[in-house]
Amino acid sequence: MNGLKVEQKIQERMTKRLKNLFSGIAIALSYDNSGYYIAGNSCNAAAPNDYDLYPVRGEDFDFKGISRRVESVNGFVICETKNALTCNISGKVVQFCKYKKDSLYKLVESFDFAHIQVGCGVRIEWRPGGEDGPDDPGGYDYSIVDEVAYTTDWERAHLLETTWYTGSEYPLSSLIRTVKYFQRGAYANKHEYKVDILNILGDIIARGYKDYPDYKDQLAAIDLLLLEPEESKAAWDLFRTCGHAGIVKNFDPGKSEEEYEDDNLVGQFVKED
Repeated sequence: MNGLKVEQKIQERMTKRLKNLFSGIAIALSYDNSGYYIAGNSCNAAAPNDYDLYPVRGEDFDFKGISRRVESVNGFVICETKNALTCNISGKVVQFCKYKKDSLYKLVESFDFAHIQVGCGVRIEWRPGGEDGPDDPGGYDYSIVDEVAYTTDWERAHLLETTWYTGSEYPLSSLIRTVKYFQRGAYANKHEYKVDILNILGDIIARGYKDYPDYKDQLAAIDLLLLEPEESKAAWDLFRTCGHAGIVKNFDPGKSEEEYEDDNLVGQFVKED
């Protein structure tokens, strides 16, 4: 692939896709952010199901502030987890993620599957009205897609029209995402999918879990909602299975889920104190 042509194509694609979202996203973020990264499937050729946004270096997303301001752009909050706030803005699903890295390239390089290791940076720009003539309303519609990054794995995945697991800080969540990508046709064949399942299971076992909060953090990745009431019993049963198998370092088989939760609250209080 010609690198400059690929970057230009992604830049043009994302400028077009975000044209009607620039203003709503900028207002939701307000003055707290100078820009943001948008990465993953959001930047691929096929129309995305949602847009995943990440904070740039040195900044964070204020979920409470975004929740308040999103209503001013005729949007609303769909759901909130520990790691992500999912909103509807201008009829599009926009997910503000807490996950961040020091650069756009490091961010996409950390993604767990080859076909999503792509992203762009958006610089928020505001102009007063009238600069381009009397009909120019001004505002935040002039934000700029000013950076593009992708990995060699992403290039290969798109040339071969397939994907593969590249490693993850959250392998348990990656295991579940593998099923999603297989169902969406991201894999060229079922054999590659099966190999990834085995590789991810190996990473889960090798990583293990320090304790119950560490296990829960692994399940709280982005928008999987695996700690919601409907899935919580299965998540708890899996934790106990991992504990009995020796995968959890600090595990007490006699403790209930409520007792583990109480210990976690006490630990948080002591840290804050």
